[in-house]
Amino acid sequence: MKHTLRILLTALAAILAGACTHNNGDIGPLFGTWALDAMQIDGEEAVLPEADTFMQFQNRVVMVKLIDSRATTLSYNVGSWQREADVLELDFNHRQDGVEPGTGIYQAPEWLHFVDRGTTVLQILSLKSGGMRLKQLTPEGQTIVYDFHKTH
Repeated sequence: MKHTLRILLTALAAILAGACTHNNGDIGPLFGTWALDAMQIDGEEAVLPEADTFMQFQNRVVMVKLIDSRATTLSYNVGSWQREADVLELDFNHRQDGVEPGTGIYQAPEWLHFVDRGTTVLQILSLKSGGMRLKQLTPEGQTIVYDFHKTH
């Protein structure tokens, strides 16, 4: 049942992402929606939230969403990204007028252990049309590996 639900959510995300355009030109292989399949912390499988995690790239904006089995968005976080060769930097330290930087929708998604109010530096271990593997060395000294598949 859970597998069928995951497939259904992935299909829904792909349909929704299908309306996206390549504003300001093609940004390369990161463009689109990526679903988190697994996360390991120091070699141990991490417990992920019951909901599914999606990371979406367009232009220089990255959005991370937590979506439950009923296709309800439980959380979303907005940041910017920059790529230089095999290094991906995600910045969740933006702000709106009257709001502290790195808070609200501009805070880093906690469940992914991204740097709070700063820049998360990720090494791109692999980036293919169907999958992406990223690695983060946290300020606390942990090694986190993220495995994603592309939905669109």
